[in-house]
Amino acid sequence: MRAAAEAKPHPPTVRFVQGLAESIPLDDGAADLVFMSQVLHHIVDGPTVLREIHRVLKSGGDLCVRQTTRENLDCYIYQRFFPAARAVDERRLPSRNGLVEAAKSSQFRTVAIETLGYEIAPTAAEYVEKIALRTYSDLECIDDDAFHEGLNAFREYCSVHPDLPKLAENDVFIFDKI
Repeated sequence: MRAAAEAKPHPPTVRFVQGLAESIPLDDGAADLVFMSQVLHHIVDGPTVLREIHRVLKSGGDLCVRQTTRENLDCYIYQRFFPAARAVDERRLPSRNGLVEAAKSSQFRTVAIETLGYEIAPTAAEYVEKIALRTYSDLECIDDDAFHEGLNAFREYCSVHPDLPKLAENDVFIFDKI
């Protein structure tokens, strides 16, 4: 992803660095904005990461988090057919309030929270094919038998319901460094 970003046109003042979220290779107060998209459920030590983000942000800097939360799960229709994947997400995804409280305890103030919808796929058939690729990390976490059983049931459902909603939601949080 970094190579793809570096290959795109960007101002000469933009600099790309690689590091771990628990130990960001930036000086204190070096960043105006930290943007995280769909990564919180992959982080092991959330409090350490939030402290590190707080450290690298300038005073009044912003943390923007785009994340599926537990409250969004019902809009992901595929999960009806993969109960083991749903259980994974219920364990690892933050709740809205949980994320706000974690940010607050790391000296961030909530500026805004908004739920945004997006299209998973233009057609039911494309939705099935996306799921067949195990596009979502929760599907990578379940065993092959559960995956294939769920995929077959989802395929059947989509063939009978080609107009099913193909929309999903993510929450976007904006926090200020206090």
